[in-house]
Amino acid sequence: MGVEYSIDFLPWARAQSMTQRGQLDGFYAGSQNAERDSYATASRFIGKQNWAYFYLADVINQPIDDEYLKNARVGAYLGSNMAQWLKAKGVKVAYRPVEPEMLLEGLIRDRADIILANEAAMLKLTEKTNRSAYIDRQVVVSKPIAVYFGNTYLNENPGFINAFNQAASQCLPEASLVIYSE
Repeated sequence: MGVEYSIDFLPWARAQSMTQRGQLDGFYAGSQNAERDSYATASRFIGKQNWAYFYLADVINQPIDDEYLKNARVGAYLGSNMAQWLKAKGVKVAYRPVEPEMLLEGLIRDRADIILANEAAMLKLTEKTNRSAYIDRQVVVSKPIAVYFGNTYLNENPGFINAFNQAASQCLPEASLVIYSE
C-alpha cells in the first residue's frame, strides 16, 4: 500500500482515547461497538477473538452463569467491549485494570473471583508466568475483530479504508473468518 506506519503498544483505553482525539491514526484489534463507531471506522474483519472467563481452578466448582456473575467480583479491562458487555448483562465489573498482567494478578491476588479476557492473550500470559496449571477457562463469546482507523485520519486520507480492506482481503479470505456467536 506504500503507507509508512509504526506500532505503539499502549494501554487499551488510552489508545482508543488518543484515536478519538486525533492523536493516533487508529488501534487494533477491536470488536465493534457504537462508541468506537462514533469516532473511528472499522476495517473489514481481520480475525476473531474468543472471550473467556478465567478463574482459579480450585475455587469455582459451579456453572458460570448470570446468577453466579451477579454475586461475584468480576474483572475486565478498563475501556473494553468485554466490560461493556458485562455491564449490559447486569454484571458489576469490580476490577478494571488497564494491562493484561494486572488483570491476571488481580485474579491470583484475590481482587477478582473471575475475569473476562481475550482467550488467546490470557492463555499466552498464563503460560509465560507458569500459571496455566492453576487457571481454568470457559469461552463465552466469539467475536470478529477489525482495525479501527480514526475518522480524523480517514478524512485526511480519502480512499485509505477501501485500499486497506482490499489489501487485507488478499491476506485473509472471507472464508477464513468466523461469524459472531454468543
